[in-house]
Amino acid sequence: YDELPIIMETGRGTPDEIKKLLSIGANNIIRKPIDSDLLISRVCLHLENVMLLRGLRDYRNRLEQELKAARDMQEKLLPLAEDVAKAEGRFKIAIGAHYQPSTELGGDLWGMQIIDDNRIGFYLVDFSGHGVGASINTFRLHTILKQLSVTASPAQYLQILNSKVDNFIERGHYATMVYALVDIEKNTLTYSIAGAPPPLVYYKGTDQLSVGSGSGMPLGIMRNMEYEDIEVSFPADASLFLYSDAFYENQQINGDAIGLQGVDDFVRNSINVNSNKLTLDSILDGFFKCQSDSIEDDLTLVVASRA
Repeated sequence: YDELPIIMETGRGTPDEIKKLLSIGANNIIRKPIDSDLLISRVCLHLENVMLLRGLRDYRNRLEQELKAARDMQEKLLPLAEDVAKAEGRFKIAIGAHYQPSTELGGDLWGMQIIDDNRIGFYLVDFSGHGVGASINTFRLHTILKQLSVTASPAQYLQILNSKVDNFIERGHYATMVYALVDIEKNTLTYSIAGAPPPLVYYKGTDQLSVGSGSGMPLGIMRNMEYEDIEVSFPADASLFLYSDAFYENQQINGDAIGLQGVDDFVRNSINVNSNKLTLDSILDGFFKCQSDSIEDDLTLVVASRA
């Protein structure tokens, strides 16, 4: 009976008494003698309100179920555990990823592409906005990504993607993306950026922590864009860290955000002092010590470390 309206009839009803009745749960007060037409109209009004609230509640529950189903479908776009395990064994590389959607549908997506026996690519995409539009754009882009592979360089790959994304994305929307290509034979990492946060490379056994440079227009803004390839050393025991902007933009408990300029120090402090390794768990531990479990934007982190 939680939703049952309560209409009280009284022959008294001083202002203080009416206030008290309303404060303890009455929805309406009717003074005696009873006016039957007034009583019927009040009963009808409150019953209509109850039906309206029930309809809104049912709609909200249905919407939440549909959003959950959509989030589940988005997560199924991510690499399967068995595919990650195969790539780890084939390239002698440890791959850790954390995908945490916000309360709404979002536009984050990460993945990997095996190019040949020596090269494996990692990408991280973040569509602007939230909700159904961002989610649909993510599905569309995933379809394109499954059909394309890197044939020349990450920069040319982004250029091709940009021309295809421009065909379906609405004006004012865009996607940031970083594509990083690991070559285990040449011991190199070649990456290209389309408006995304720069990648970070850690070299085990040294104090060297390289924050990538470079820029580039996000996908879907200008059709004829050219992107830049940046190549860095990526020997054995090196680690690659890719992250969405929620990593450094979310407000922490102290009220401050990590900030893009603070990523270097944050990750440096996350390096395990015993193993001298950069791991996904160590980054997550440091992040959630200063951050609540609920985040306002999609959070995606990828760590790939060579053996």
